[in-house]
Amino acid sequence: MASLPPDMSQSDTRSGDGPQLHENLRLTDDLTLIRCLGQGGMGQVWLVHDATVSSQKAIKFLAPKY
Repeated sequence: MASLPPDMSQSDTRSGDGPQLHENLRLTDDLTLIRCLGQGGMGQVWLVHDATVSSQKAIKFLAPKY
């Protein structure tokens, strides 16, 4: 499970649903969000590009209550 960069670790107070994730958001030097694959009560699953191995992976971001 991925941890968020320090500047994204706080919840967004407008929605209460955690940090605002969006397409093309660079999480680290090697990981970039491509698109949301799905979401539910526990969080969101995103397709990411991993530049280290030049491949795509899925990462689940848990909602703040988990």
